[in-house]
Amino acid sequence: METQLPGGFLLLDGLGIIGTDVIACGHVEQGFRFGAVCRMSNGVIEWSRKLRNSTPYYANAFYQGLAITSNSDILVVGQEVLNSPNCHIARLDQTGALLWSTSLNVGPGQQYFSDVVEAPDGSIYAVGGVESSAEGDVVVARFDPGGAPTWVRVLNEPDLQYSRGLLFQNDTLHVLAATATNGGDLALLAFATDGTLVRSHLVGTSADERPLAMTSDGSGGLVISFSRDYYNMFVVRVPPVPGTSLPTWSIDTPMQLDMVGGLYFDPATQECMLLGNRAWMAYALRIALPTNTVVWERSFPDLYSFFSMALSNDGTTVVASGGPFGFLPNGSYPVEFAQFDPLTGNDVFGGPCAPWSASPISISDTSVPCTMVPMSTRIPSLQAYSGIEVQDLFLTTNYCGPIVLPVELISWTAQSLDQSVRLSWSTGSEHNSDRFIIERSAEGSDWSPIGQVAAAGHSTVLREYAWDDLEPLSGVGYYRLRQVDADGSGTLSDVLVVDRSTLPDRPLVHPNPVAPGQPVTASERVILRDLSGRLIAGPTEHFTAPQLPGVYVVHGAMRIDRLVVR
Repeated sequence: METQLPGGFLLLDGLGIIGTDVIACGHVEQGFRFGAVCRMSNGVIEWSRKLRNSTPYYANAFYQGLAITSNSDILVVGQEVLNSPNCHIARLDQTGALLWSTSLNVGPGQQYFSDVVEAPDGSIYAVGGVESSAEGDVVVARFDPGGAPTWVRVLNEPDLQYSRGLLFQNDTLHVLAATATNGGDLALLAFATDGTLVRSHLVGTSADERPLAMTSDGSGGLVISFSRDYYNMFVVRVPPVPGTSLPTWSIDTPMQLDMVGGLYFDPATQECMLLGNRAWMAYALRIALPTNTVVWERSFPDLYSFFSMALSNDGTTVVASGGPFGFLPNGSYPVEFAQFDPLTGNDVFGGPCAPWSASPISISDTSVPCTMVPMSTRIPSLQAYSGIEVQDLFLTTNYCGPIVLPVELISWTAQSLDQSVRLSWSTGSEHNSDRFIIERSAEGSDWSPIGQVAAAGHSTVLREYAWDDLEPLSGVGYYRLRQVDADGSGTLSDVLVVDRSTLPDRPLVHPNPVAPGQPVTASERVILRDLSGRLIAGPTEHFTAPQLPGVYVVHGAMRIDRLVVR
């Protein structure tokens, strides 16, 4: 997903699912910082909204947390600026219409909400922080369904730093935060529905420990992920009444591991799934706590890390958002999504799990100390107001999977020539295919058909196609391929971007065809996969051709091509 304007920076920190649609929130930076909320269905944007303060000068806003209510409304929390940064919460309906927004100022310093949840009675809880030069505080608030604050509490302990999440269960609001005490510990806070702090614990050793995520264990307790000295990962179980020592699982690997992207615990299997990055590549891992074993592990070479995740209501699909390794040709930074099965790690669309094979991961039992530490809360003097308005935000999406069309599209490339743009593609097989329609856009959103080529109908052999755009756009042009079946249904390819002034007229890889085991050089960082989608090499500019002869798919930044090994 990317912004349409050049230079836009997109970051999505909150995810939720309504039915099969994905809801995301975050921010866009284009001069000012705007809060962003969007809804996608099968990778296509249904609507996207920009939320900003109605005072023109104070346009800065961002969102970090998202929750779906019992009636499928959308709650987002973050920060907006009017004279000073404020904690902010907004409620939208399923169409993206703003129902209400509330901003709170609880005192001096940078203020924000980071997470939100709806209780069974319809009340809403939000947690965040206040950051000043003197100390960091944790802010906890309750709102009625209409957005009016019921109570607000600030924990002004000097060692508290920031909040990482909240969970409502058994009429208790659980808050996960960080503290600088003892070199850096986890702070577990429990509030009653009237705002009373009923328990406060510190969890950790003398090492620098950082809380990452929290979820329910299905029996009244908590499951928490945290890192020690940033790159050593742990999972800890917290019973409903914490003791002085908590059962913990250490995830050991010689490589950097930072699972900050999300946490899911399956009470039926006692298995835990974590998302984040390993050695600066997006990574997902599922472990079995009873047996200290790895169920599956999965790397995502196109992304450097996952930001957040959401699980479908039926528990069969995980959607995760992440950041790619670089900017697009127009200078914008996009967000990419992965969709896979939490039980197997396989792609939802059938691609195989791509395991990490560089070094092993081991799971071992350990424990972590837990100490009850009394903390005090204060009721701040509040300034509450509503000043947010909703505007349309223009975002576009492209499908980035290795096999895009039912006809098994193997390559889809664009070559800028002196007076034209040559569009070439090849298929490995076709079934009931009727025609290919070439579509073009000047900005990536409004598409027009500019030509078509008849398809083979039925084929099980490699087929080559080409079509020349004899009147290409003078600047940047976007191309996509629409494959139409005999029954009139159709699917779309990846979008290719052609900049007539900068696109190099050179092959993606050389030599091609190539002999098995022969060195191959790419004109940019590429990823090599086989026809099933399995990762073979990359991202890299140099690799060795596979030993097995056949056709392989090469993914570049703006195009895909085929490598023939024979």
